[in-house]
Amino acid sequence: MLEKRLKDESGVALVMALLGVVILSGLAVVFVGRATTETRAAAFSQNHESAIHVAEAATDQLIATIAADPDHVTKDRAGAVIELPSTLADEDAESEWALDLLRTGRIRDADLASVSDGWLGRNVEGEAYAVRPLSDELDDKGERLPADVIYAVSAVPSFDHPRAAFRVLKLQVAQAAYSPEFAFLTDGAFTFGGNAAIISPGCDPANPDSAACIANVHTNQGYTQSGSSSVVQGSISTTAATCPAGSTALLGCTPGAEEQDIPEITARANYVPDDAVLTTDSSGDVEWFDLCPNGEVITSSPNTPPCVAEHSDDVVWTSTGGNTRYRGWRFQASQNEWQANSVEAGVFYVYHADASINGSSGTGQRSVSVIVERDPSKPLQSGSLSVEGNPKMQAAMEGLLLLAEADLDLNGTATAGDCGEDQPAYSGLMYAGEQFDTQGTVELRGAIIVADLRDDHNLVKRNNASVSGTMCLEFDPDLTFDLRGQWVVTFWNELRFR
Repeated sequence: MLEKRLKDESGVALVMALLGVVILSGLAVVFVGRATTETRAAAFSQNHESAIHVAEAATDQLIATIAADPDHVTKDRAGAVIELPSTLADEDAESEWALDLLRTGRIRDADLASVSDGWLGRNVEGEAYAVRPLSDELDDKGERLPADVIYAVSAVPSFDHPRAAFRVLKLQVAQAAYSPEFAFLTDGAFTFGGNAAIISPGCDPANPDSAACIANVHTNQGYTQSGSSSVVQGSISTTAATCPAGSTALLGCTPGAEEQDIPEITARANYVPDDAVLTTDSSGDVEWFDLCPNGEVITSSPNTPPCVAEHSDDVVWTSTGGNTRYRGWRFQASQNEWQANSVEAGVFYVYHADASINGSSGTGQRSVSVIVERDPSKPLQSGSLSVEGNPKMQAAMEGLLLLAEADLDLNGTATAGDCGEDQPAYSGLMYAGEQFDTQGTVELRGAIIVADLRDDHNLVKRNNASVSGTMCLEFDPDLTFDLRGQWVVTFWNELRFR
């Protein structure tokens, strides 16, 4: 009896052991399956996250292309410009349109980029394309304008992979707008002296406060003040370890300040003869003129480089080397310099030469902008601008008065009344790619930026950006300027992901 019971119990134990093995095996299968699924899901999730970075990388490349050519639009394999349909009702329709560019074979190989994304340390390969189409908006000639929108589509690991992670983006882009934070900003050192003043409208020197006294100065190197007659109606900040003991800034001087970004402003990025007619003068609309190193004055078109005439009648005047002038200008070939006396209204683009203005504009201000592009092969005879006399100029291009890719030197007796109370002699943004100096009696309203990028020309020798004499700079807090060549994203939206 006992022996039989033991045999029965051993049989039950065997059955239970076998049942346990089966259960454990089943659980193992479930766990392995779940782990495999989660691994695949994690990989897809990472691919999905990487796809957004791959798409953004494609938009970055296209924005760089637009910065070099603001009129750039994407073309398809047949060479036809891709147009944005006006019938797209919603985001789904926009997403389908952007995806169909690939499905229908319209995307060129040059626009289909392989992008390596190192997101979270993973080296993920993906594919993407970005397009900027034509809009349905028309210019004054009835031609469609480039859309200020970019569509980007990406896939990780690739578009033809059966389990690819897709993202579709829409970005609005625009020229970067710049409002100067400082009345005077320089990437080099700054010397401030004489009987100069940098003033702020509404500031009470007897009771200065940071809300009203905003004519601030910043230097990314040292600051020196010579004499005690000059005043800054705001604060001074410098990255140097110390401030001079004699600083006369109403709100003091701060040493060891954070370095400030200097906006990149180039002549070529502002070569926009079609957009330059932004102001009017007593004589009517302001016109655009290329002043060329062969002595020709050209009325250029927006589709050509500087000093390239599409038609024979685009050359409106040729300098003979004497004292004959066109709108106040003549060319001195021996100095490679365009010289003006009583400069008339206009936007004057001085190409691969120097420029100087020395004279008076008579009564009232003229709408003038002068842009001087340097020639890298002539570092001592191109890119600089000197202004003397009393020419009374306000910016003809929106915000921009004087742009010299090399040195900018202001002197003479350019006054129009009491500093800060009457209309100043000069109004607008003044920018020097190399160095800046003023020693005369000059009245300005706006802001001054000195990039101090190099020291090629030596019209102004590199030491400090120097302000002396009886200069008066009235800071204009409402001054705005489009940083042409620099584009920013103003709107970001994801249309679809899978």
